[in-house]
Amino acid sequence: MNKLIPLKDNINFKFKLSGFNLLLAVSAIILSLLYANGVINFLTHGHHAFGTTREHPWGFLVAAYEFFVAISMGSIAIGSAGLFFDIDTIKPLVKRLLIFGFLSLIAGFSVFLLEIGHPITMVIYTALSGNPMSALFWLGVFYPLTMIFTLLTFLSYS
Repeated sequence: MNKLIPLKDNINFKFKLSGFNLLLAVSAIILSLLYANGVINFLTHGHHAFGTTREHPWGFLVAAYEFFVAISMGSIAIGSAGLFFDIDTIKPLVKRLLIFGFLSLIAGFSVFLLEIGHPITMVIYTALSGNPMSALFWLGVFYPLTMIFTLLTFLSYS
């Protein structure tokens, strides 16, 4: 497992009890609770939890999708550039960048999945009656290919 996911053997999770560390821990707990509250509100109330509707869905979820996908594309591009251009300073980080890019792309797709509601019908309609002028059509074409090639690059890089 350590060969596939590069982790350091000497990771130290000891928590020094200082004022700054305590402030960071309390802040992380508060932010995690606020996040959980937002997820629960969205799952129970739908789009109205964020003041958006199905007719006008541009809101918090689309911004979160763009955030995750931008992080994904950036980390995949940096990792791939390190391999392609043989940059020695990036080579130790290539597997981490690729796995982070892959996982953040999955996070972006999960946000998008919550946004559209019926992902199966989107896949069917994209395949049967895709509109090449639509950005959503190209999202459905290129992002799965990006995921496949990123995963293959991650598995083949030693």
